Amino acid sequence: VKDNTKSTSCRVTQTEGKNGLSRVTQNISYVNGVIKSLNIVKQEELVPVQNKVVVVGTRNSTGGITYDPSTSSKWAWPTTIPFRIVSRYQWRWGRMHQGIDICTNGTGSPIFAVGDGDVYKINRVSSKAEGVSIRIDHGDGHTTIYMHLSKVLVKEGQRVKKGDKIALMGCTGRCYGPHLHLGVYLGKPYEGGVPVDPCKSLFSC
Repeated sequence: VKDNTKSTSCRVTQTEGKNGLSRVTQNISYVNGVIKSLNIVKQEELVPVQNKVVVVGTRNSTGGITYDPSTSSKWAWPTTIPFRIVSRYQWRWGRMHQGIDICTNGTGSPIFAVGDGDVYKINRVSSKAEGVSIRIDHGDGHTTIYMHLSKVLVKEGQRVKKGDKIALMGCTGRCYGPHLHLGVYLGKPYEGGVPVDPCKSLFSC
C-alpha cells in the first residue's frame, strides 16, 4: 500500500501474512514399487492464505525538521538532522503505537541518549518485535527505549550523558525500513510503566 505522507526510506507492516492450509487428494500409480504417475484429483482450501500488507512511503524528501533540539536544556533529540517523524504516538491499525518513528539517513545513522541515565537493559535478539534495543532509566521517573537498532555501542549498567552516542540506526525486529522507534515511559516499559507521547512529555514535536 503506497502512502505519500511517509518517506521512501520507511516501511511499516499493516497486516502480518499467514500461511494457508490445503488438503490435497492424489491418485498415485506404482509399478514395481516405483511411482509411475501422480495426479491431483481434489484440492480443498481449509485455511485461506493471508497476504502480508506493507505500507510503503512514496514521498521523496531529505528533511522536514519538525523540532529544534537546541530548544531543550534537559533533553537531546535522539537522531541527526535532518530527520522526519514518520509515525506518531497514536492509534494505528487497531492498537496504540506507543512511541514515535524517526527516519534520518538510513542504517548506520547515529542514535543519541535523550538524557542522562543508566542503561539497565539491552536486547540483542533481533528476531523480537522490538529488534535490537536499549532501555535507559533517567532517574526522574522517565525511561526511554530505542528500538530496531543495527548496533549497540553501550553496555548494561553503563552511565550515559545527554547526547552520548549509544547505538546505530537499523531495521531489526518488526521493521520494514531503517528508522528509530523512540518510546518514553513513566516507569519501566513492559514492567508496569505507563507509555507517554515523546512529543508531549519530552519534546515539542
